[in-house]
Amino acid sequence: NKALKAAGKPLIEPPIVSAKRAKSLVRQSFVRETFKKGLGNEVDFKSLRSLAKSLDNPSSQKRIAAIMGEDFAAFKRLTNAIQDSSITGRRGLFNLALRSQEINAAAKIAQAGGTLGFAATGAAGTLGVGLPLAAAVLTVPSLLAKIATNPRAVNRLIELNSKVIKNPNMTPEFLVSNIGKVLEELSDEDRADLSADLGISLQ
Repeated sequence: NKALKAAGKPLIEPPIVSAKRAKSLVRQSFVRETFKKGLGNEVDFKSLRSLAKSLDNPSSQKRIAAIMGEDFAAFKRLTNAIQDSSITGRRGLFNLALRSQEINAAAKIAQAGGTLGFAATGAAGTLGVGLPLAAAVLTVPSLLAKIATNPRAVNRLIELNSKVIKNPNMTPEFLVSNIGKVLEELSDEDRADLSADLGISLQ
């Protein structure tokens, strides 16, 4: 807090107003860079499987826990869920997201962005996308980073993953609606960040 006050003016927009928010952004940056595929802007699910396994190693766990602080438990639960359900042949929400990466990137992002906008604002109606496209927004590293540092959002996402495993024939509309409920757990600041990042309204 002293360092932030001493700066006199914000170094980024919007300004960080508390040490808690500053720590959250540092952790989100770490997760985003850890999750993404090389220099691209998609989640690297194969690398996440290795990351999940590495968390069983005491030295790796200690290093990441030092960075994630009180968000470490939620981060570990999320990476374990991703590791389990993104394996080829497995059912689950993250397997759908992995499959979505095989779809044309431009079409996927356009439809996923529009889908997420409908979900977050509570609009109804048939969106006409398949299940992989409905889950495609989960391939965006910045979005998963926001979720990974919010225990309530992680709980909702893992609950949704369990539903997908039990009922792989659910409708895309149901999946989209529930992803929207996950995002409702995020703070106003995090939703504003995502709105700017994805170019859609989540407010």
